[in-house]
Amino acid sequence: MRGSILRIALGVCVCVLSAAEASAQAAPDLSRAIAKQQTVRVTDDRGQEFSGRLQRADGTTFTLSTEIGDIPFALQRISTIERRGDSLRNGLITGLVIGTTVGLLSASTMNCTEGLVYPSCGSRGATVAGAVAGWTIVTVGIDLLKQGWTRIYPSRRPASAASIPP
Repeated sequence: MRGSILRIALGVCVCVLSAAEASAQAAPDLSRAIAKQQTVRVTDDRGQEFSGRLQRADGTTFTLSTEIGDIPFALQRISTIERRGDSLRNGLITGLVIGTTVGLLSASTMNCTEGLVYPSCGSRGATVAGAVAGWTIVTVGIDLLKQGWTRIYPSRRPASAASIPP
């Protein structure tokens, strides 16, 4: 019984983590950040950082509105462009994985005698559900408190054969 529950927990973790990796590869493009007038952090190929709002972009250049004025940049000279904030997806996935694992391990170690009612001995399903809910709330809460940066250029998507120059 214990071995099968551990295999299930391991399988759930592998599935959730592989799905998270596949979805994390898609990143928003510059046109979305321009439309929303988002504040971004730009790092050029010399390591200098600039902060401001994306104003306009074409295939090779973009303009950043900063405190000192509008600064044009060539995309070929840019290391990264990051927007303020990150999604709560990573906190949600982390909570689901940890909660499922802890819940399944807790449920597998429950030692309840049938016919006797113990206040600490509930159903195994309720134990798993409670652990998933609790850990998800904790990890999403932590993620809400942490203001991060999300890379929007270059895209995290793997280059397709059509986008690789000859």
